[in-house]
Amino acid sequence: MPVLTAALLHTAPAPTTTTTAEPSARPRPRNDFIGLGVTGVFGLMRLNIGPFDLSYERLIAHHHGLRAAGTIVHVHQDAPHEQLHMTILGGGLTYRYYLRPDRGVFFGATGGYRFGKARRGEKAAPDRVDMKIRHFDAGAQIGHRWVLPRVPLSFVVAGSVGYGPYRVRADTSGAMAEAAEHLAQDVLASTPVFFDLELSLAYAF
Repeated sequence: MPVLTAALLHTAPAPTTTTTAEPSARPRPRNDFIGLGVTGVFGLMRLNIGPFDLSYERLIAHHHGLRAAGTIVHVHQDAPHEQLHMTILGGGLTYRYYLRPDRGVFFGATGGYRFGKARRGEKAAPDRVDMKIRHFDAGAQIGHRWVLPRVPLSFVVAGSVGYGPYRVRADTSGAMAEAAEHLAQDVLASTPVFFDLELSLAYAF
């Protein structure tokens, strides 16, 4: 009997263990973003499609983003036949809903207020016209956020469309003042429908 037991122990297969590969861990969601928007550079080409902005965005439950931004728009034209300079400051609030936690496609609503000054003509020219600008906007937004996996940076492309008429008023009256108002109005937005483009780089943490 001991011989049979020893033989069975000798021939019994060794127990095997199976290991399952652990799924790769998803990068930790980022909830805070400090960003810099650069579409204001197009203003140097007399195109008003978006501002320079400095923003902070906070995510709640990884999907709901609240963003506050300070903005500056500078539209510049310095051709020999026409000089036009506009500087507009302001701020805005945006709500975003992310389909994925902290990244990917998002939808939102945005609103803001801007004010500033404009000048047509050279500073010392007798036909110089100074103007004041006011702007309120409210609209919808869609965009996409990319979060880099190994460095704390993200990149956003977004577009907003809505209602936001610019109000331009010259400090003087007369035909030259009216012509300057029309020129500035056409450069900023010829209709009450506004469109803003966001291209921004953010520190994510």
